Amino acid sequence: MRLGIHLLPQTLDQYLNELGGVANNAATLILFDTNILGYLYKLHAAARRQFFQWTVELALIDGRVAIPAWSANEYLAKFKAGKFSEYAPSRPEQVLRALRNLRETASLFVDTESLQRIKYADSRDAFLNGFDEAIAGLEKFTRVFNQQFDTWSVHEEIRINLSSCVLRSPLGELCARAAAEGETRNSHRLPPGTKDSGKIENKYGDLIIWYELLREAKRWCSQTVLQDGATTQGPYSVLFVTNDEKPDWVYAPDKRQVLVQGVTKEAKNADPILKLPDPRLIAEFEAEVGNDRLRIVTLPMLIRALSVVRPKDLDILASAIQVESEDEEGRPTEEPEAAVDASAPAPTLAATVLATPPDIEIEAAPVAAIPAAGAAGVVPEYPPDALRDGAYEDDAPGKINEIIRALRSHNWYVQNPAFAAIKEIRHEQFEPRQWFVLGRNVYQAACGNAQKALEFVKNLDIELSRMPDDTATHFLSGMAYEIYFDSAGQFRRRPKVSNLGRIMTTLSGDRYEASREFVQAQILPFADWVPFKPGTTESLSLEFQVGTIEGDPQEAGKHRFAVHSVRFLGIERLRDAEEAGALDTIGFTGWSRDETATVSEIKSELADNYAIPEWGIVVATNIEDALHERLKIPEGKILSLMRPRLPE
Repeated sequence: MRLGIHLLPQTLDQYLNELGGVANNAATLILFDTNILGYLYKLHAAARRQFFQWTVELALIDGRVAIPAWSANEYLAKFKAGKFSEYAPSRPEQVLRALRNLRETASLFVDTESLQRIKYADSRDAFLNGFDEAIAGLEKFTRVFNQQFDTWSVHEEIRINLSSCVLRSPLGELCARAAAEGETRNSHRLPPGTKDSGKIENKYGDLIIWYELLREAKRWCSQTVLQDGATTQGPYSVLFVTNDEKPDWVYAPDKRQVLVQGVTKEAKNADPILKLPDPRLIAEFEAEVGNDRLRIVTLPMLIRALSVVRPKDLDILASAIQVESEDEEGRPTEEPEAAVDASAPAPTLAATVLATPPDIEIEAAPVAAIPAAGAAGVVPEYPPDALRDGAYEDDAPGKINEIIRALRSHNWYVQNPAFAAIKEIRHEQFEPRQWFVLGRNVYQAACGNAQKALEFVKNLDIELSRMPDDTATHFLSGMAYEIYFDSAGQFRRRPKVSNLGRIMTTLSGDRYEASREFVQAQILPFADWVPFKPGTTESLSLEFQVGTIEGDPQEAGKHRFAVHSVRFLGIERLRDAEEAGALDTIGFTGWSRDETATVSEIKSELADNYAIPEWGIVVATNIEDALHERLKIPEGKILSLMRPRLPE
């Protein structure tokens, strides 16, 4: 029996990276609790669509998304009772009604003295009239949200996308076991479900879902893999996603580690509080399943962690969760990220990720100590603590360092307010290296899907236009440098590309010649791995040769076209499957035989791997109709899309 820990031996950054890696690992089974289905009713349409894109992809490729049958049972009870409205956020008319009630309350106690205390200069009558006008003005804006709360439409989306993920568990047996053992467990305070022991109905619901989780985990983790010529149990794990953080499911260590100027220290586990599964659950899981690889996490924390490892696919969902979480915690609510076309079909990306070697440390090109960028044509230079910004001391006094500290927090709710502070200091005088490091951290926050960072990058040309020329130059230079180099100044094995297109577009402007030349000079030693020159508007050709497939394309599993050749950078990407293990790449991503891919998916994968904006790749094909259909990969072939391995 484990005894729990007082100190979590991880920083927030390490925790998020590990959790994101686990969730993104093909060996991890992800189970969703009933309250996650209910949470979907609170998200706007574009965020739900991104959630379904992600879950459907995992379900189709690896079969690693599951809805416990007990979760489906509880959800169905709401369905039959017509109580989905309990899941949805307050309707606009409810909000307006609350405001009118608040206005009536104000009319009873507001007087001249109370208005003076809040420094309201006008009369009591003016205050109440202004209150009325504000409510009337808000009413016309809230009407648009009525369409977001069509609960039956949301249910239909859930049914279509997740019905196939519901487990076929013997609920009768699980209920009988819970009834037989529940009282004994509760009397001995053995979780889960001890906090529900006083309920009249469904007091064993948590225990039933726990038994079902154990049953499915045992099946999932019993899978074997071939290792060193022998069959062995694989590194399979389970991630239970629930927004129920009752203390009979999880607990919070009192402290966790923080990194201060490269030194690890202890700090209060707060903002956010990181939680772990109850040690008794881990012990029971290990006894039943054979390993202790169980994670229990909320959906907001999971999406935050996934935003570290795959931000490009989850930006809208992450933004919506930040708005919802801020609302729940009493922080000011914000407008949701602009919606995408919710009617577009969800992609079914068939990607196979093979062995990925460890990061290769390549020393960045040395740059001399800094003079500020001045006249046009003068390339800025930055000192080592800016190029290796892990060594930058953000605890030095000054507003800009306060902002950098906030952005380094990896905490959305600390990062987001920092962007208002950036606007307050953009005309102040700071060292060029400080603006450079600030630019790096803004890009980092955007790649972590902090909502305000995404908005800042989306409007980057406007934000930079409000800064003095030198400030904008250093700021943009830092953002672009962050794409290619890590905090130790090493050339990245995988570039940060989730917001690459906006940076490349901005760099191409006449105003940013100095930034353009700086970044190009930095990546010059790595030109073979970065074929797209930052700041240019040139395009690279991606050439497809496809052929038609005989037979009826309407038959199940049939496709109209097969890919015969994919050439990029003068290299044939469609190769014999036997070559896969011998490819000298920094990893291997592609599509194998009996699978399909679209031209758009292949282009996007190449763009990410080679740090090219998608507008920087132009597609040519011999059959135009094939551009919008799934292409079959021939038997015995595999599609190699990764760039070559960097030299040791």
